[in-house]
Amino acid sequence: MMTKVITLCLICSCLFIPDASSERALKVSRSEAYSEQRVALVIGNGDYASSPLKNPVNDATDMAAKLQNLGFEVTRLLNANQADMRRGIRDFGSRLKKGGVGLFYYAGHGMQVQGRNYLIPVGADIKEEDEVQDYAVDAAMVLRKMQSAENRLNIVLLDACRNNPYARSFRSMERGLAQMDAPSGSMISYATSPGNTALDGDGRNGLFTKHLLKTLDKSGNLELSQLMKRVGKGVQTESGKMQVPWVSSSITGDFFFNRKDPAKQEKNSSLDRAPLKSSSLDEEEEFWLAIKNSTYPEDFKDYMAMYPDGRFKKIAKIKIRQLAPAKKTPEKKGPLPVTPASSDKVLFHDTFDSNENAWALWPNGEFYTTSIEGGVFAMETRNELNSAEFLGRALALPENYDIEVSVTWLNGVDDRSYGVSLGSDPQNRYSFGVSGNGWAMVSGYKNNQLLEPSPIPWKAGMAYVGNGRTKNQLRIQARGGSYSFYVNNMMVGTVFIPIPRSQIRLGFFVENKQRIAFDDLTVKAVTHTGPPGFFDSFTDNAHGWNVWPNGEYYNAIFENGAYAMETKNSMSSAEFPNDRIRLPENFDIQVTTTWKKGANNFSYGIALGTEPQSRYNFGVSANGWSYVSAHRNNQVVSPEPMPWKFGTVAVSDGFIQNQLRVQVRGTRCDYYVNNQLVGTVYITMPHDSLRVGLFVENMQKIYFDDLRVTVY
Repeated sequence: MMTKVITLCLICSCLFIPDASSERALKVSRSEAYSEQRVALVIGNGDYASSPLKNPVNDATDMAAKLQNLGFEVTRLLNANQADMRRGIRDFGSRLKKGGVGLFYYAGHGMQVQGRNYLIPVGADIKEEDEVQDYAVDAAMVLRKMQSAENRLNIVLLDACRNNPYARSFRSMERGLAQMDAPSGSMISYATSPGNTALDGDGRNGLFTKHLLKTLDKSGNLELSQLMKRVGKGVQTESGKMQVPWVSSSITGDFFFNRKDPAKQEKNSSLDRAPLKSSSLDEEEEFWLAIKNSTYPEDFKDYMAMYPDGRFKKIAKIKIRQLAPAKKTPEKKGPLPVTPASSDKVLFHDTFDSNENAWALWPNGEFYTTSIEGGVFAMETRNELNSAEFLGRALALPENYDIEVSVTWLNGVDDRSYGVSLGSDPQNRYSFGVSGNGWAMVSGYKNNQLLEPSPIPWKAGMAYVGNGRTKNQLRIQARGGSYSFYVNNMMVGTVFIPIPRSQIRLGFFVENKQRIAFDDLTVKAVTHTGPPGFFDSFTDNAHGWNVWPNGEYYNAIFENGAYAMETKNSMSSAEFPNDRIRLPENFDIQVTTTWKKGANNFSYGIALGTEPQSRYNFGVSANGWSYVSAHRNNQVVSPEPMPWKFGTVAVSDGFIQNQLRVQVRGTRCDYYVNNQLVGTVYITMPHDSLRVGLFVENMQKIYFDDLRVTVY
C-alpha cells in the first residue's frame, strides 16, 4: 500500500517534500480505521544555550498525553540532542512499516537554509550558516522514513520557528520562508503565513498547540480538515489576526483523531451514513466562492493572507480598495491643544472601618494572621513564607486607572517586602513592594514560581524607614498593560503585566515575619474628557508636513489617505510637522504603519527628538524585527539604545499593518508593537523642545496613518 502524507506545519517551518508520482489512496472503512495501528514520535526541545524556549517541553508532554488517549503508541523525547533525534526518527520509521497511521510532532527551534528546513537539537553548536546541515536534523528525513514505510497515512506536526536564534548571524534567512505547495495526497497546514513567526504563548503552551489541544478535547470527532479550520479560527481570534494559519491541501479522503467503534455507533446515525457531496473544487476556489460577494474587506484580506499568490489575488486587491471606508475629514484644522484634560472617578475606596469589602480574615492563624482593627487592615506573617490576600469582591477595572494605599511597617524583620499585589490569583501575581529599611522593588509569580530576574530589582532610598509609625504612600498607575510604580511620589519603575485586564484582581502581600498596616485603599479610573493632544488622519496637510513629491532621492506625499514616505538611496530620512506642539511630562505616541515595497531588512517608524539631526528612532522592519536607534548632531549613537529584536513585528506583505506606540513617562519611553512591549529606553532631551515625527531608512516605501499623541 502506498504512503499518504498529511503534513501539518504548525508554526513556520517549511518542509521539502518530494513530489508524489501518483495520487495515494486514503480510503479505509470505519472498522479498519478503528482497529489499525497508530504510532507517534513526539519531540520537545526548549533548553537551548542560546535563545531558550519556555513552552516546547510542555507542548510535547501535553501532546504525547493527548495522543495516547487517542489510541497512539507514543515515544516521547524531551530536550533531545542530534543523535537522539536521528535515532528516534529511525526507530519511528521501522515501526511504521507495520502499517496504519504515523504521526510525528516536533516543538522547538526550526530554520530554513537554501530551501530546506532543519529542526534544531539541544546542544547544537552552530556558528555559521553552512554548519546547519551538520549539527541540525533535516526535516525531510522524517518524510523519507514515512514514505519508505508505505503505511496508510502519515501526519507531521511541526510547532517550530517561534523565532530564529541565528537569524542575526545568517542574514540570508531574514526574508521569511519559501512557499510550499502540497504534493498530491497531502495537506500542509501552517500556523502562520510564510515569512511570519508564530506566538510562543503566555501560558503553558504555544498558541497553535494550545488551540490544537483544546480542539482535540472538544471536537476530536471532526474530520481532519474541519478540525484544523477550527484550530485556525481560534488562533486568529486570540492573536487578533496577527497569526493567520496557512493551508495547502490535496487530500481525497477522511481522517478522524477520535475514532469510534462501529459496533458502538447508534443505528440511526445520519452523520456516518450521509453520502459525501461530490465536488471538483479545490479549497482555494471554495474559499473564494464563499467570499466573492462579501461587503467586508476583512474577508478579502484573509484570502490574501492564506493565498498570497492565489488565482484571485488581483480581484481581491480591487475588492479591498473598493470596500475600504472613506477617510473622514477632521472637523478641526491645525494643531489641537495638548493641555491634559482628564477626570478621575473613584471606583473603590476602603477606610477599613469595617469589612464591607469581604477581605479574608484570619485572626488566629499559627503561621499567618489578617484582621481589621483600629481602622486599618493588619497582616502579619509568622514564618518565612510570602502571604497574599485579594479583595473579597469583584472589581471591574478600566483601561487606565490608579491604585493608592497608605502602608505602615509595625514590627518584625525590616529587609523583606510588603505592599500591593495585582494578578489573577495568589499563584499568578505581581507584587509592588517596599521594605522597612527603605528599599522598593517589583516581584512576579507565575504558577507559584518566582520570576527570575525580578521585573524591577531592589532600589535603595525609595521609601521611609519603618519605625512603627511612619507611613509610605504607594501608587500604581495602570495604563493599558503598563504599570508604573511610585513610592511617596517618586517613580520606582514600570512593568508590563501580561495577565488580561478582565482577570486582574487587587490585594496586599507581606513577606517573612513582619506585621504591616494597610489603610485608605483607593482605585481611581482615569478618563480623558477632552480631545487628543494631536491627531492626523493624513486626509490633507493641515499640520504642515514637508511634502517632496518628485525627489530624486526621497519622496514624501499624501497617497490613498496615508502619508507615504519613500527613500530611494541608502540613507535615513525623517520628517517632523511644521506645527510644533508642546509636549507634557507624560504622553503616548501611536501610529499605523504599512510597508509597501523595497528593502525589508531596514527600519521605519516613529521619530522623537528636537530636530531630524537629533532624535530617537522607534523602528520596525518588514521582516519582523524592531529596535530603537539614536542620532546626536546627525551622528548615529553606538551602541544602540535598544538592539534589534526578532519576532516582535507582523511580517509585511504590502497590506499587513503594524501598530506602533511609544509611552513616554518623564524620561522613560516604553516601546510597544501591536500592544506587545518590545523594551524600554531613557531619553535626556528636554520635553519643551521635543517634536514627534516619522522616519524611513534605505530604499523602501512606507504608509503612515492615524498619527495620535495622547497626553496624561
